[in-house]
Amino acid sequence: MDKQGLLQKAFEQQETIAAEAIADPIKPEGDAPSIQKILVTLIIGALMPTLLLAWFGIYLVPDALPITTVVPIVSIISIIGVWFYLGVGLPISVGGAGVSPIPASIVVFSYLSMILLPFILGSLLVGDMSIGSADINEDGSELNVKIRQNGGSSSTVNASVTIGTWSETMQLSINRSDGAGDYGLLTLTISDFYSGNPELSPSKPEYVAPIMEIIVDGNTMSTKLDANVFFRTITDVQSSINAIMSEDSDDCGSHDNCVIGASLIVWIGLEANSRPGPMPLADYNLSANLFYEDGSIAIPYPEVTVVRGKATWDSESGEYGSGAASVGEDTDGDGISDIGSELPLQGSVQEPQFGEFKYIPKDGWGESDYGCYYFTIEVTQVEPYNLSSPTISETSYYNYVEETDEETGAPPSESWLPTDSC
Repeated sequence: MDKQGLLQKAFEQQETIAAEAIADPIKPEGDAPSIQKILVTLIIGALMPTLLLAWFGIYLVPDALPITTVVPIVSIISIIGVWFYLGVGLPISVGGAGVSPIPASIVVFSYLSMILLPFILGSLLVGDMSIGSADINEDGSELNVKIRQNGGSSSTVNASVTIGTWSETMQLSINRSDGAGDYGLLTLTISDFYSGNPELSPSKPEYVAPIMEIIVDGNTMSTKLDANVFFRTITDVQSSINAIMSEDSDDCGSHDNCVIGASLIVWIGLEANSRPGPMPLADYNLSANLFYEDGSIAIPYPEVTVVRGKATWDSESGEYGSGAASVGEDTDGDGISDIGSELPLQGSVQEPQFGEFKYIPKDGWGESDYGCYYFTIEVTQVEPYNLSSPTISETSYYNYVEETDEETGAPPSESWLPTDSC
């Protein structure tokens, strides 16, 4: 073969090699990151987010966003970040400079392992079924029961639920997941199985919590429910009216002191040695009126509605306070009053010594003569919580009198004192 033929053949071979290089999307290995860099990047960018979701997902992920949605989103963001940080590259067919085979293989294999391993282990190692938690919903009307079983089937099965004398068969599927694992959810309406306030144990000074038993495919599970959830029936109401006194001559005229208003306070809850105990989950309506001795109304307070410790009423343009108050005190910031059962019924005048509390001025009473007054309150609950009585009432009595000292000739004074009856 002559020199011209050899040159022609070499030229053709070079053209073939160049064409193959252009068509081949694989990067030269010299541009690939080191194995150490790949492993460190995978640990920080892939493994750590996965472990954080697995351990703390129940706290990090909002309730409105299922963790089954969050995990794929986090995985996609993670693999994109790792892929571009390592410079693995993109195929030439999509406008890239080519893909480095070794780091691409390691990244793909690592993510497939993290995604597929839990499913493989879940199918081989199915956990025991158990009751995870039983929590009330926001309005206190339902009990949400989590039945946990890691790797459990999402097929629907029958679950027999028993609380006291109440029993019902419900449908259960292990079709949810959170940071603690896989679970199914049973939603129970509390009014369906409510049977009254818990009772004190005869052997211990504590309330007996109701027992919930659940049977699924022959597997029996049971747990004590939170006794506080079942304190719903009002058993005691009390009231008090304190007189607001003044010594100002502009208020009292020739009197040494005088009554210029009244603060109305009621307590509603569980019967106790002194004041009623708190019942933050009890819902009820309250009627409160102050009467003069002849039956005429001195203070007709608007009807009060209480839902989970939040009281509301018609303020009548500020005549009766703001129209809202809390029963007792909210100590843990969850919006539910959990200490005390006191409900102040406010008026329109604020007295600095009482803080933000506003009293009802006497010049706004329907009757304000000296004599005997009685304050009647009625609490009404709806079924099934009104087990003791549909309406619980209480009346307190007060003498509003003028006192004079004829011997000394001192200016007259007024008093407002509790009494047994009118």
